Amino acid sequence: MRFWVPWLLHLANRVSIFAAPQYDTEGVDSTDLAEALSWQGIRAYAVAAPANGYSTGAALVAAATKQEATLIVMGAYTHSRLRQSFLGGVTKHLVTHAPIPLLMAH
Repeated sequence: MRFWVPWLLHLANRVSIFAAPQYDTEGVDSTDLAEALSWQGIRAYAVAAPANGYSTGAALVAAATKQEATLIVMGAYTHSRLRQSFLGGVTKHLVTHAPIPLLMAH
């Protein structure tokens, strides 16, 4: 994925970066990613997560809708089947609820 995504992002009119709120504590910073993309000539902007307690998947859909996004590019990961059946997951939520096309990589 890492080889063709920059090419795809160069074609975009706007690139918005969303990092789920729980990852703020793990050192994931969407502003740093936007800066790194700027080194490749891609103008990207960090998008703040909604502060109303959405699940990560719902927050991503809300942010994409607010940004009038036309494509969501994301990593797709899964948890154990037991955890997935009880708690769901971001990937599952996006596959079933995304209002726009998804491009996922694992």
